[in-house]
Amino acid sequence: SKNQPQRDGSERFQDSFSGSIMNNHIVTTLRNQFARVWAMWRSEIGNIPEAEWRSGDLDYLTPVRHACHAFETADFYTGIIPADQFPWGRHYAGNWEGSPVAELPDHAGILSLLEKIAELVDTRLTALSDDDLNASDPVFPWTGGTRLDTFLYLLRHTQHHLGELHAELRRRNIPRAAWK
Repeated sequence: SKNQPQRDGSERFQDSFSGSIMNNHIVTTLRNQFARVWAMWRSEIGNIPEAEWRSGDLDYLTPVRHACHAFETADFYTGIIPADQFPWGRHYAGNWEGSPVAELPDHAGILSLLEKIAELVDTRLTALSDDDLNASDPVFPWTGGTRLDTFLYLLRHTQHHLGELHAELRRRNIPRAAWK
């Protein structure tokens, strides 16, 4: 209804902060921050006209490519499979960089993938404790050494690509997502 606040997914974990969170404060904080970034992606994708979704002056700046890359790497960095064994492209046909854009997901497909990835990241975070996050991460040592470093690396990576997309939409005079 008109008086109901608009929900975008970022409010998902707001109630988590009202209870006792001392035992898993880091996990709760990461869940909240990821919910915010996914809400921004949701809004950003929703603002892109279909005609602009698979186009760009430079192939790298094609919106669908940024979304595919950001979402696939979220699966990768929250898992435990080394890069040389990870099933790249399993969420859509092909490669985010090399496939023709016509073979990459449309708006509905990418929004569906976003929901799947957001839930996957949240499930993987929920399964961890703060102690788990402070443990060594032998799979992704280049991210800093601990699971917390890996999740922060992923959060920065996901926001980085959202920022690139945001700048491209500004350049094209397309409305952008509000900061969350």
